[in-house]
Amino acid sequence: MQEALLSSILFEHEQAYADTAPSDEVIDSLHTALANSDLDRESQRIVKDAADTANRKLHAAVPKNLITWSPELGPHQIFVSIEDLRVTSLSTLDQVYHACFAVTLRWLATCSDVLNYTVDESNFEPLWRPPRIIFPSHAEAAPEVISSVTTMIPQGHMMVNVTRICYSGAFTERLELGSFPFDVQDLMLELHFAVKENEAHVQPDSNDTMHGVFVSLDVDGMMLPEVD
Repeated sequence: MQEALLSSILFEHEQAYADTAPSDEVIDSLHTALANSDLDRESQRIVKDAADTANRKLHAAVPKNLITWSPELGPHQIFVSIEDLRVTSLSTLDQVYHACFAVTLRWLATCSDVLNYTVDESNFEPLWRPPRIIFPSHAEAAPEVISSVTTMIPQGHMMVNVTRICYSGAFTERLELGSFPFDVQDLMLELHFAVKENEAHVQPDSNDTMHGVFVSLDVDGMMLPEVD
C-alpha cells in the first residue's frame, strides 16, 4: 500500500514540475494524496511541495485578475438559454409539434481550460462538461442533435465555456382547439439535466447572469404552412 502511494506521489510530483502547466486532475490528486493519513512525514513533505509548486505554475500562467472556476467555489453554475426556437409543424390530430432550436450552456472555465484554449483553440475540450440534456416530452425518438460546438469567450474578468447544441425533434403537447381558428397554444419545451446537486446547479440565463436571454424565437421562420 505504502509503495503504491509513493509511486503515485512521485508521478504527480514529476507532473507538477513539468515544463507545461499541470492539469486540474494533477492538482486534485496531489491534494487528495496530501490528505491521506497513511503517508509518513517525508512523503507528506514531498506531496505538499509538489502541490504548492503545481498551484503556483497553474495560476502564474493566467492573468491574476482573471476569474476562473476552482473546487473552492463549490458546484459548477450552468446558465441555460434556448435560442432561435422555431416551430416548423403542428398536428392537432396527433397532438404533436415539431421544432428546431439551440440550447446554449455557459459555465465558468478553469485555469486549465484557459491554458488549453490558448494553446489549441481549434481542438479545445473543457476538462468538465455539463451532463446530457434529457427531453421528457419528446414524441417517439429523442430530438436529433444537428450540431454541437464548444468554445470559450471573455465575460468581464471571467472566462466562460460555451456549448451550443442545435436540436430538431417532435414533442407532445395537449392542444386546445375550442376557439379555432383564434386559438392561443402554449407549447412546453421541458429540459432535464442528470446532474448531482453537489456537482452542478442549473439555472436559466437572465439579465442578472451571463448572457441576458433565456428564450429567443426565430419569428421569421415561425409561420406554419397550414396557416400561411
